[in-house]
Amino acid sequence: HDKETADTIGEIGAGGVPSPRLGYFLRPDQWGKGYASEAIRAALGHAFDTLGWGAIDADCFDDNPASIHTLQKAGFVRIGAAECNSQAREEDSPTSLFRLNRADWT
Repeated sequence: HDKETADTIGEIGAGGVPSPRLGYFLRPDQWGKGYASEAIRAALGHAFDTLGWGAIDADCFDDNPASIHTLQKAGFVRIGAAECNSQAREEDSPTSLFRLNRADWT
């Protein structure tokens, strides 16, 4: 939440069976402030240390280099590619698929 207004600045969540997935978004006016990295670290700590998950997947559109960098900085490794539907874009878009194994998380 925005500390001054208490407005939501984004969301993060993870879940799913058999392969848990991480998803997140931030309002554009909050990009570049480190909030995504901070939230991802907290979510990964909970997923691995509290829930005991062995791995977690994530994906992002190929035309979002900032998100790709954020996932890689958190330790995610690109494992493939796909065309994923985007409701906001109303079309399929090239997407990179990522995974982070618990053993590789620091």
